[in-house]
Parts: sequence; structure tokens; C-alpha cells
Amino acid sequence: MEMHLNRKDLYQVTCITGRSLGLLPASDKKKCHKVVVGGDNGVVTCFRIKKGEAIEEYATGNLDYPVKRLFIGGPVEKRDRIFYTSAQTIRGVNKKGKEFFRFNTDGTEMLKGLHIEDTRIWTTGEYMFNYYVDTKDAGYYMSPDRINDLLMVPILNQVDLNPVLGCQDRHVRVLDVAKLQFEVFVDGAVTSLCRFSSKQMGDILSKAGEKEVLYGTDNGLIGQLHCDRQSVRQGWVVPNIRGLGSVTGVATHDLAKTGQHDVIVSRDDGEIQVLSLDQSGEPAEVFTKCVNECVQGIEVGKVTTTNFDELVVATYSGKILSFTTEPTQDRVVEGGGL
Repeated sequence: MEMHLNRKDLYQVTCITGRSLGLLPASDKKKCHKVVVGGDNGVVTCFRIKKGEAIEEYATGNLDYPVKRLFIGGPVEKRDRIFYTSAQTIRGVNKKGKEFFRFNTDGTEMLKGLHIEDTRIWTTGEYMFNYYVDTKDAGYYMSPDRINDLLMVPILNQVDLNPVLGCQDRHVRVLDVAKLQFEVFVDGAVTSLCRFSSKQMGDILSKAGEKEVLYGTDNGLIGQLHCDRQSVRQGWVVPNIRGLGSVTGVATHDLAKTGQHDVIVSRDDGEIQVLSLDQSGEPAEVFTKCVNECVQGIEVGKVTTTNFDELVVATYSGKILSFTTEPTQDRVVEGGGL
């Protein structure tokens, strides 16, 4: 079934080359998400949409290096703290833009991956994975090839998070703290990782302690991995029949309100896709749109209205766009709603 999403242009910042887009959770159901984005000038900007107009909440000061990764963290009950990397330094600001945390990792590589829980920090650079507790070294791993993405998933048990690395040498690697536990070969350099939970397998997998991870590759493939404490195994793979660009981001959300998460894909040629899983669990494209420039970040939330979900997109030139499930007036008329 085809999905209809309508574009809205929200905001403009400077050039974006990092994975530096995030959405701050709303304080209550009557409010929309705020958008947070980091640019190549090192500035993190937070804005909200009110009555169709963008209102800037704050912008941090310029830095000498671009924001390469942005992570929304804080207590589980309210994820309202913004952490971001610039060169070898991690900074944290609160929801009002005031800096409360700064940590220089003393590494030599520019930080491109970041995850923070409580006092634990996981980072990746070009080849190095590092783990810190209370800003002190707690472990490291050197990858055989470049690390393109970092994802944290509780695989070996139901409590502890395991680093999952997407690597340039066509491998996905799973670590136990900082020791290599599993590695699996896929048919392309892994450029993006995302957690997933399919409706068809959800109950079975949760009872078995199995997790699903999605990956995107530089040659445009989207694939699924089944991960548990024994192994990592290949699931379905969506071939790149149309010769689309490299995958820059993967997200999941139940856009169609079917009870099943859809797979949302962004690419360096500007293509944005939504894939829905059929009854057999195989993905099929239900939406595609090209924005004609590299998509650097993609998130799902409610930014312009509390009633409809939106894909929020950040492009290389600094455009922040929304693709909303809210029907246009023309489509309401076509459907006989008026």
C-alpha cells in the first residue's frame, strides 16, 4: 500500500557533514518535539515550530571543528540532555542550551560515534572504539578497518549494552565490553546501523533473547541481522535494484499505524524511502522521495503538530525538512472527506 508524506521546509543552518540531528522529547502530549542540529561551524541549534514558524530556542557558540555526532541522553524518564562531539571533545548541554559537561578524550582521532548512559560513555573514531566510566578509560578496541557507525544493543544478556560496530571492510562486529565477540560479513561496507523489532517475530525473539539489527551499506543495500548470545546471523536483504546511493541513515517507526515498525532509509543521493513489512516479514517500498542532496540525518517525531508523525530530515546544505503524514487539503477532497 502506497504511503503519502508531504514536505515542509522548517529551518536553515550551516553545512552539515556529521550525524548531528536529534529530537528533544515533548514535556507533555500537547507539545511538539524540539529539533536539535549541529553544524560544521561547531554550533548546536535548538528550535521549535509554533503556528508554522520556526522559533530558535538557543544556539551554542562557534567551535573550531564540526559537530560529527549528536546524542540525546539523560535520565530514562526524560531524555532532555544533548551531547555532541567536536574533534576529540564531548560536550553536554541541557534543554536550555547551558553547558554542564565537557570531556576531552585525549585521543588523536575525530570522534564520530557516541553513546552515553549514566556515567558510561562509548565512542568511536576512525579505527578506535573507546569505553569510559566516570570519564576514565575502561577499555578500547582497534578495528581492522574504519568504523562507520556505532550502535548499543543488549545482546549477550538483557541488561548490559553491547557495542555493535559497522565497518568499512563489510563486517558488523559485536563487542563484549571492549573484546570482539562476534563478526559477520555482509555484502557492502556498513555505513549505518539501527535497532529493529518486527511484529511477526517480536514475541518469539524476545522470549529467545534475540535482537534484530538493521544495517545499510555504501552500495545501497538494507539488511537485517539476528543477534543473540550464541551468534549473529543474516536475515532478509533488500537489493539495490534501482542503483540508489549509499545509505546514510536507517530509522524505524510505525508510520502507517499498523502495529508494525516501518523501515526508513536516507541516502547520499538525496533519496528517502519508507519500507513496510508484509505478512511474511519481507520489506517492500511504500514511499520514496528525492531531495536532490545528501541526507545527513533522519529522525521521526511530531514537530509541526501533535496529531501526525513526521520524518525530520537534515541535508548537507543545512536544510531541515519535514515529511508529514498529515493529509493535504487536496488529498482530503480527493478522498471525499469534504
